[in-house]
Amino acid sequence: MPENKMSDSFEYSGLWRLPEYPGNKIHGKLSYDITKGTTLSLDGAFQKNPEGNYKIILGETSDGKRITLRNCLRTHLTSSSHPPNSKQYKTSKFLVSIFFIGMHFLKKEDIKFTELSVELSQLEEWLGERPFQERTEEKEGSRQHILEFTMPPTKEITLDKFKISIGYGFSIGMNGWLRPRFEASVRVYIDLDEEMHVDGFFSIVYHLRNFLSLATGNRVSVLTITGRNKNIDEFEGVQIYYRREIDDDELFSFPFFPIQYGAISKHLELYLRNWFDLVENLAPTHDLFFGTMYNPHLYPNHAFLSLAQALESYLSRTSDNKIMPVEIFEEPLSRMLEIINDVPEEYRQQFEPKVRFGMNRKSFRTKLKELFQEYGGLFSSFVDDKDKFIGKVVDTRNYYTHYTPELEARTAKLTDVPFLSQNLRFILIAILLKEIGLDNKLIDLALRKYMRFRIRHVVY
Repeated sequence: MPENKMSDSFEYSGLWRLPEYPGNKIHGKLSYDITKGTTLSLDGAFQKNPEGNYKIILGETSDGKRITLRNCLRTHLTSSSHPPNSKQYKTSKFLVSIFFIGMHFLKKEDIKFTELSVELSQLEEWLGERPFQERTEEKEGSRQHILEFTMPPTKEITLDKFKISIGYGFSIGMNGWLRPRFEASVRVYIDLDEEMHVDGFFSIVYHLRNFLSLATGNRVSVLTITGRNKNIDEFEGVQIYYRREIDDDELFSFPFFPIQYGAISKHLELYLRNWFDLVENLAPTHDLFFGTMYNPHLYPNHAFLSLAQALESYLSRTSDNKIMPVEIFEEPLSRMLEIINDVPEEYRQQFEPKVRFGMNRKSFRTKLKELFQEYGGLFSSFVDDKDKFIGKVVDTRNYYTHYTPELEARTAKLTDVPFLSQNLRFILIAILLKEIGLDNKLIDLALRKYMRFRIRHVVY
């Protein structure tokens, strides 16, 4: 079990070296802080490296822990001398991207696992299981307080490339005879038949976290990650820590769970299978949408543009972008290219791509209208006038993208942009849920729960 969560702060002192110089060990301290990141401070300096980038640094603590630091950037290098012998004394400091406790990896390519276990916030509440039950009994004149723990069954989901298991662990501790401690935790286990690089595992964790975020309506934190393979102690594993670049504190202090686990548990394997297909085929839409959810400090116009681009990317990848069939467009295209040939050569290169690739492409406005024709029933609960909404989204998107002066009067005011973004977010939520297979009744219920926490109606 990991000793520290990613929400903790801790330090390790020990000896640190480069993989290619095993004999050159330098004393130093590794400091991990959730807000400041991970730093390595050394009482010395490694061999010269002009750029100050080190792919791997290895460490061993005083109690024998083996640590691998990956992607280390030197931020400080000082050198001083002191009389009488004027011996030079160096110190150095590094910013560390990610580190592994429990094993030395000589190359970043060696960091592979067959299993990753992950602890996620919100998961326990979302599952809604109560493994502990308390009761009181009177027996032979004494009162007994009984706490029972029943291990919930493990949930196994087999996907194309890996298996996901959701299981509980239980531990008992004693802080004196009067202070027993009982603790249960739920984890997600990702299993593969063959080893995979840790970056591939991180991608799976990222998509699982986002799925849970969509279901709970909250940002979800990765609390612990432990990796295992045949060369790693099965009990201890390799504990993995990294700096979280985005704000994943909870949006709300209480859960409202727009998608209840019980409502989708029977078909969870189908939904997760579709989810991983979705994020593979619609990665830009997925990343832009969750990027706004996990970065609440974006300027309003930046958040709006990200959501508009997410929707535009979705429409470009899932709908027919051509105004007319290619075979019909060939003749007018040929005539337009002939006209362009009369344009001076220094301007021709700018016109030709627009004619070839832009003239027969539907506008964002047109594709939004088609989307409302297909999904309008799901959007009617939060969009009162679809034509005004579409016009305001397109004009605001075009203004902030191109800063065309004539669009300024039709653009949403900066104070109203968050409300416009809010409805774009609802549209994307509905689309994502529809894509993974939820029926309209579940989607409508989820949207109405999301809408309970919206800011207010947008006035166009």
